[in-house]
Amino acid sequence: MKKLLFSAALLTATIASAQVLITETFDDMKPGNLTEGMTLAGQNGWNVYSGSVADYQIMDTGDDHGKTLFLTGGAGTTIADIRWAFKDIEASWAARDNDKNILVGQFEIYTGKPTGSHRLGAVLYDSKGSTIAGITYDTKAKTVRGLASLVKDGDTQATAYNIGLWSDQFQEDTWIKVGFSYNKTDGEIAYRVGDKQTLLQIDGYSVAKDIDPAEFDFFLPYSTGNNAKYTGAVDNLKLQAVDKLETFLSTATATIESAVAEVSVFPNPVTDVLNIRTADKVLSAKVFDASGKAVQTAAASKILNVSKLPKGAYILKVETSGGVSTHKFIKK
Repeated sequence: MKKLLFSAALLTATIASAQVLITETFDDMKPGNLTEGMTLAGQNGWNVYSGSVADYQIMDTGDDHGKTLFLTGGAGTTIADIRWAFKDIEASWAARDNDKNILVGQFEIYTGKPTGSHRLGAVLYDSKGSTIAGITYDTKAKTVRGLASLVKDGDTQATAYNIGLWSDQFQEDTWIKVGFSYNKTDGEIAYRVGDKQTLLQIDGYSVAKDIDPAEFDFFLPYSTGNNAKYTGAVDNLKLQAVDKLETFLSTATATIESAVAEVSVFPNPVTDVLNIRTADKVLSAKVFDASGKAVQTAAASKILNVSKLPKGAYILKVETSGGVSTHKFIKK
């Protein structure tokens, strides 16, 4: 197993001069559907993608969390089984003070009663729909994993990876405090799970720099072998732009399991040919529209001609010899 190294670090955001991009407790929302239509802006400006309105519910937990957002993922392994609840942050990020180039996201995940194979958490995208960073709870392993866009030494193309963090397991009906940060200037990603915090440092890889966040998503994708629905919840989101993180380094180091590489696609936005970049063999590629309907299927190829698709946002599902991944892209 390849060893990927973390600095054993404690990271604390310096919040005194933070600019808040999103604060969400869901307490001021009406119980029931987050939105009344899959293409309509919902309560407090949240939008959704994939599934039905019944899969995005505001409910009272009956504890001190009050109202929270419950998401229900599907029982299969198609785009229609993934859930996104998202907000555009491109304008608010662009309006931040020039020195505040670190985005810090903190929220809580409710594990519910884990079934099937899903990952519940949050992901940060750029304007092209590419992953920047994120963090999720794995219902099968019962652990928390990171997401990061990394560039391999000697390469120029960033690829999204699943990052193994600590081995702590979280059982059913548990709230987990999690967080992540992305430093645009220095190219640094940090993670928080409970009281544990660490700065990501991976031998042979670097974090992609100079990427502007454009969208924040609560995210519930399936994992390989999923065969059951799953409902979990998220709450107490605070997304902020800050000027620095205070870092306290110890002399110890920790090792993590090998990251699982996801496919990258480019260019994005695209006008005609979409390229699929992966070291694995491509077995199939399917394009889905906002309703989750398959609109194009390709053979085992790393080149996909999407010139005949109408302009808009789509999801590409790629199955390779190494697994399955999904990617947002824009057709111009």
